[in-house]
Amino acid sequence: MDQAAKWKTPLLKHPYPKLFPLLMLASLFYFCSGIIQVNKTVEEVAVLSCDYNISTKELTEIRIYWQKDDEMVLAVMSGKVQVWPKYKNRTFTDVTDNHSIVIMALRLSDNGKYTCIIQKIEKGSYKVKHLTSVMLLVRVGVTPSTEPNAHAELEIMTLRSRPELISRVGRLID
Repeated sequence: MDQAAKWKTPLLKHPYPKLFPLLMLASLFYFCSGIIQVNKTVEEVAVLSCDYNISTKELTEIRIYWQKDDEMVLAVMSGKVQVWPKYKNRTFTDVTDNHSIVIMALRLSDNGKYTCIIQKIEKGSYKVKHLTSVMLLVRVGVTPSTEPNAHAELEIMTLRSRPELISRVGRLID
């Protein structure tokens, strides 16, 4: 019985050194994945580049698809642009700027990975010629106030709208 206890593997005092290389490897993979990241706030305009140059003459010979995660956003086929309902009246393509899409009046729901797919006709069928992904991160923007008591006023307004916090704050002060 003493022999079994003798060969027991000791517990690590600090398991974090074992995790560090894994975290470094994961972050290196993320940064080397080639995904461009665009950071914007709600109501701003985002320009997401497809990073592919072609002449306007070739525009009738290719198809351009922009999709967010697994849903369609915009398609250009035979030079005609089709925008899906969720993005209608606030999204368009800019063929002069690497076939970028421009999304206006950003919403939090616009967060996600956008993929540009370019197909070109070869031997009678369309083949994928280019694929680019862009990560769009939309956050709520808070405008800093120049008023000296603005932060305190915001806290008081928060407390007034949430009575359960008043009792907690009162206990902390006592």
